[in-house]
Amino acid sequence: MKKDSSDIDAWETGAGAPTYVQLEKLAYEIYKRPLAIFYFPEPPQEEQPQRRFRSLPDEDIATLDPDTLYALREARARQLDLMELTAGVNPAERRIFEDVQLSYHDDAPVDGASQVREYLGVTAEEQAEWRSYDEALKEWRRRVQDAGVWVFKRSFRQSDVAGFCYVHDELPIVYLNNSQPKVRQIFTLFHELAHVLLGFDHIERSDVTHYLRFLEGEDHRKEVACNRFANEFLVPTDDFVRHAAAWQRDDESFRRLSERYFVSREVILRKYRDRGWVDSSFYRDTVERWRSEREETENRPSGRGGNFYHTKATYLGEKYLELAFKGYYRGSYGLEELASYLDVKANQVIGLEPSLHRAVGVE
Repeated sequence: MKKDSSDIDAWETGAGAPTYVQLEKLAYEIYKRPLAIFYFPEPPQEEQPQRRFRSLPDEDIATLDPDTLYALREARARQLDLMELTAGVNPAERRIFEDVQLSYHDDAPVDGASQVREYLGVTAEEQAEWRSYDEALKEWRRRVQDAGVWVFKRSFRQSDVAGFCYVHDELPIVYLNNSQPKVRQIFTLFHELAHVLLGFDHIERSDVTHYLRFLEGEDHRKEVACNRFANEFLVPTDDFVRHAAAWQRDDESFRRLSERYFVSREVILRKYRDRGWVDSSFYRDTVERWRSEREETENRPSGRGGNFYHTKATYLGEKYLELAFKGYYRGSYGLEELASYLDVKANQVIGLEPSLHRAVGVE
């Protein structure tokens, strides 16, 4: 604020007050709250992460940085926007969270993965024909959204947060960390979908092994089950056995299989370990070597920028763009309200329209 601490103390005690311009900076840049709440007689009561994410250890809650907490509020607001845009009724013809019941006991996650794959209508052969991780992520996102679960993205400053989900009777949502590699986003999408089908909110951390150490009892079993679900869904065992061989235990074989299923090499290696084709020592040492190699590569500066409108369209997704613009074209609300739904300024709305036209095939 470029103010003396005594001035800030005076604002907080009521002995002084900021100017309107300073108040705007406090609201929009520092606290990231609506300006109006500063005129309330008391601070509004806000839901704390501990209440929604009860399975998350207190230690993890304490390590969520302000940007992540803001992302959780943003997602809740997005869910409320969806309630307004859809009149509270999910527009999907089928709703997977109503039709598929997932359990975390015994082999239920494996059986559930087969059921969900059949529900989404994607065979292992079709999956193998996709040309890139980018195409795979877009196709999986489309299939999940067509099944009634909304998928949004954002770039988290807290890099070890892979994503999260909010369950809902009509409009469950999943958020993915767009800063992470596509292969990680794909796994997170189905890990979080498993949590949606189990019926509880969840935040996923990137280091799953480290995270599991802090969980106990039922919470631990649920998290393991969601990992098993995502692993089996993305790499169906029957298809994996037909295309893998116990004696092929080199990096090239792991890479080839990971590119067939659009998963990480760690997921493939876990399949090998689960079948007894490699032991735990081999698995642990190889994963650690890959992690070191990856960290060295990721620490190199890319020097690339991004297009604001393309990024915003990617974050919101084609389905949400179409929904928001449809109401505007019908005259249900004006430009300012549309801009609010899209989280842009009114003069920026026109820059998002080309993304909508590409999504629906209009030139």
